[in-house]
Amino acid sequence: MFLREIEIENFGIIRQAHLLFPESNPVVGVVGRYEAEEDSGRSNRAGKSTFVDALEYLLFGKARTRHHGKLINRTARAAGEGMLVRGVYVLQDGQEIEIIRRRSNDGKGTASVTGFEGSGWAEVNERIAELISWSHDEYKNTGHFAQGDIHAFMKSTPKEKRSLLLDWLDQTRWEVRADFAKQRAGEADNKVRQLTGTLNALPEPEGDPEDLEAQAEEAEDAADITRGEIKTAEEKLEALKAEYREVTEAAQAKVERSRLTEEVKRIEAALEEAETNAEKKSQLEAKVRAQRATLRDLRRKHDSELSGAQAGTMAIRDDRNKARDRWQAARKTGGVCPVLNEPCGRIEPEQTEGLKEAARQTQDAYEAAQAAYKKTKTRQDGEVRESESVLEALESDLRGLGNADTQGLEEILDRLDGQLEAVNGRIPEGGRDAAQINADKMDAGEEIKRLNRALGQYEAEARGYREAAQRARDYAERKERIEASLEAARQDLGAWHYCAFMFGDRGIPNEFIKGAFETLESDINYILGRMNCGLSVEFRPYRETKNLEPSCLACGREFKPRERKCSDCSEPRQRKRVEQLVLVIHDAAEETQSDFSLDSGGGQTLISFAVRLALLFFKVRQGNGEVPPIVLDEIAGMLDPVNRQAVIDVILHILTVEYGIKQIFWISHNEEILDLIENAVAVTRAGAASTVDWI
Repeated sequence: MFLREIEIENFGIIRQAHLLFPESNPVVGVVGRYEAEEDSGRSNRAGKSTFVDALEYLLFGKARTRHHGKLINRTARAAGEGMLVRGVYVLQDGQEIEIIRRRSNDGKGTASVTGFEGSGWAEVNERIAELISWSHDEYKNTGHFAQGDIHAFMKSTPKEKRSLLLDWLDQTRWEVRADFAKQRAGEADNKVRQLTGTLNALPEPEGDPEDLEAQAEEAEDAADITRGEIKTAEEKLEALKAEYREVTEAAQAKVERSRLTEEVKRIEAALEEAETNAEKKSQLEAKVRAQRATLRDLRRKHDSELSGAQAGTMAIRDDRNKARDRWQAARKTGGVCPVLNEPCGRIEPEQTEGLKEAARQTQDAYEAAQAAYKKTKTRQDGEVRESESVLEALESDLRGLGNADTQGLEEILDRLDGQLEAVNGRIPEGGRDAAQINADKMDAGEEIKRLNRALGQYEAEARGYREAAQRARDYAERKERIEASLEAARQDLGAWHYCAFMFGDRGIPNEFIKGAFETLESDINYILGRMNCGLSVEFRPYRETKNLEPSCLACGREFKPRERKCSDCSEPRQRKRVEQLVLVIHDAAEETQSDFSLDSGGGQTLISFAVRLALLFFKVRQGNGEVPPIVLDEIAGMLDPVNRQAVIDVILHILTVEYGIKQIFWISHNEEILDLIENAVAVTRAGAASTVDWI
């Protein structure tokens, strides 16, 4: 990966920079200068570190300050201006990508990368990480040899060294898998405990299933015998019920016979009375007919007499009306013509008085005739009523005799005789007493109840034995299942223990770490040999303790106290190891060995530089993604001229030729590097701002 172009505006102390880098010269020197003559020879605080920060910020979007808005140059911020860092990188396949990061004056940041223009800050960072496959932490540890931080790896803890190497080896998945295996081992252990508790809590069976089945069969046989006895008792009860019905029906038939006999007697008496009254009825009927004839003749005679009397009375009434009309007419006109019977003025008054007297006499005659008519009618009505009373008395006597239907009574008597004969046929001769039969029937019912209770008891016993036998079988099956599950859980526990071991520090990662340290040790010694400093190193990754491992490292089974060999896989019990990742320094000239912390400052610098280069080479050999430009920031300041020249030789040859690094930025306050490399830029400070230009 090669940075072809970079543009910087208002980034920290750097006010402006726009550089194009040739691919023919991979090493670029960076020195610091001051514009003022009185500051000639000064390089510190010129802005070299700010230039390095700009490179890091462009690629990873990271800065030394949490508030990125403070990265804007103070003068530019006061003028309301923003910040820009833009770079064009050439990848291994020739593809070019442009990265632009901006900060407005209010601190709001925007970023873009080729193909992701207009995306957010986080999306751009993710895209760049996909392209180069280097994290910021990896870059800080291997790609950026920061001033004063070259000993970081050597002074890190064993855990930090292991974590870094596993990350570079892309083996961090083992830790995840180890945690997963430990979690599953814990689940398996809980399952073993649970199944063990369940197995111990199982209730003991009530007996052997075969014995319980035999007892159930005996109870069922007794139940079958009882069912037969119940059937016999029920048949006996049915016979007693039939006999009781016959006796009851015979008693009812006797009662019915008594009733029919009384009814026959009553009908016979009624028939005799009917025959006696038949003659009386015939005589009364004759008298009734005679009396009706007499009443009819009397009414006919009366009707004739009344008709004559009524006709005479009506004639007298007509005469009265005529006499009264003549008198009334004569009174109004003075007289009435005796011929025309009309009012006439020629009639004398005395004649009118005669007419009045004649009218009065006819009125008296009419009233006398009417009184005689009423008297005659009253007499006749009395005679009729008397005759009707005689007829009514005769009819009453006739009705009192009844219908006298002897034929109907004889038919009733015949029917009763037939019913009586049928009833007599239903009455058996002899037989037992109904009370005794009923008592026997009650005894049979009680016997059936007793047998049913016994049957229920036998059936309950058989059912209980069957259920107990089933529970015993279920217990055996459940126990077998639990024991099988327990065995499987124990096997799972051992397997997950083994996986946790294999994925843990003593397993697969340990082999990778061991191989990595062997490679690093070889590379470090190669680099130290090229520098001809007389030093070599040896890595000792761990040391054994006196304590023994609690579980088998092969199968994961937990050891018992004082157990020296695994009873499952026969693997010997091993001692615990303490990881230390110690680097021992060998000095060929003095024929001594020492710890890193006890070596001199120059020796530590040479060793740290060799270690960092070996780590970088280790990362490069992984072949994952691009290698960003390497930054060497003041790495040779503590070395004498001989060793400094050796380091420069390593930089110019091993890194570029053997490691194939495309671009190296060598930051130095010593302008001697200008005599060693062709390309160099100067960060020149003028007041509160700096610019970057080719020398």
